[in-house]
Amino acid sequence: MWWFIVCGFSLVFGWRGLLFGRAILVFNSVVVLALVAVKLLALTHPLSGTPCGAPYVKRYA
Repeated sequence: MWWFIVCGFSLVFGWRGLLFGRAILVFNSVVVLALVAVKLLALTHPLSGTPCGAPYVKRYA
């Protein structure tokens, strides 16, 4: 999938399209990593209502 995006932009816009396609891929990967990090923080945060944080909430509530 990623090579299709990069090759498509490079065919349409030339070398600038190649750079633009890579920039889009980097941006998408950064967004995905940020969402995963937020999800992991929400799951492991002591004050969250998830099972991981439930013992801390009961202890300090």
